[in-house]
Amino acid sequence: MEMEKFYQNSYSFLIEEKLVGPKENRIFEEDFLLENYSEIDWAVSPKFIDILPKQMGSEIYFWEFEYEVESENGVWTQNFLSYMPKFEKVLLMLVAYAEEVFVNSAYFDTEIFKLEQSKSSFDKVKVSIQESLQGNVNTILSFPKEKMLICIHSLFVHVISRNEDFLSFVQRIATVEGIYFHS
Repeated sequence: MEMEKFYQNSYSFLIEEKLVGPKENRIFEEDFLLENYSEIDWAVSPKFIDILPKQMGSEIYFWEFEYEVESENGVWTQNFLSYMPKFEKVLLMLVAYAEEVFVNSAYFDTEIFKLEQSKSSFDKVKVSIQESLQGNVNTILSFPKEKMLICIHSLFVHVISRNEDFLSFVQRIATVEGIYFHS
C-alpha cells in the first residue's frame, strides 16, 4: 500500500496537468513508466538534454561526436568521459533545487522512493543517475511541485513538463554546463 501512495504522490501531476494522452491510464502501475516512458503518448512534446543542439544525420557525427562508455574507439570513450560529468551536474543541481523529488529506478531494490535530506539518500540518487547516464538502467526523477518528469537512460535525457519557468531554469543550467536543451 505504501508503494501505491508513492506512485500516486509522484505521478499524479501527469494527469492533473494533462501531460499524458487519454489512452495512458496505467501510469500508477508499478514499473509502467520506468519501462515504457519512451513509448507513452505524451500530450506535450518532450524536451531533451543532449550533447547536440539538434539531431545530426551526417557521418561526421559517428566519427567525431558519438560517445560510448566502453569503446575501442578512443574518441567515443573520451567523448563519454567529457559529456557525462556535465549531465550529472545538471541533474544533481535540479535535484538540489527541487522542493520534492521522487526517484523511480531499476537500480534500487524498492523501485520508487522519496528523496530525503540526507547524505545517504542523496548518494543513492547520485549512483542511480550515474548508472543511468552510462545506459545501464532506467531512472525517472519526478518533481511533483515543479510538475516535471525527467527520464534518464543515456546522455539523451527526456524532460516532460509544461512548467515554463522551471523549463527555462533547466535550460539555463544546461547552457552553463555546455550541453543543450531542446525540443
